[in-house]
Amino acid sequence: MYKVIGLYKKTEKEEEFINHLTNNIIPQALKIPGIIKVDITHLVPSPSSPSDINEYNDYFLMCEIYFASSDALQQVLESEQGKAIAEVWVGSASSFLTTYVGKEESYTASLFTRYQT
Repeated sequence: MYKVIGLYKKTEKEEEFINHLTNNIIPQALKIPGIIKVDITHLVPSPSSPSDINEYNDYFLMCEIYFASSDALQQVLESEQGKAIAEVWVGSASSFLTTYVGKEESYTASLFTRYQT
């Protein structure tokens, strides 16, 4: 599965942005054929590395937009709907957004049953 990952740096307008994202942008994005789902993760610094946080990597939000394949991702990005939503999405956060494209691999823990004799 392929995805676009957005990392959002802390800003004074976090609540306003999240409200706009969840009530306007994401519902429109989910109507575009090829987008499977959108996940949002609210971020807080890890207690194990608080000294590693600085103005360049102090993120408050991660957003992931999922696509079935690289072709599906490309088709969305080239479509009129995709271009329009990207313009709104990036435009509303251009001063505090960093984006990546990734190919996801998932691993899950196996369930083991332990028998005692």
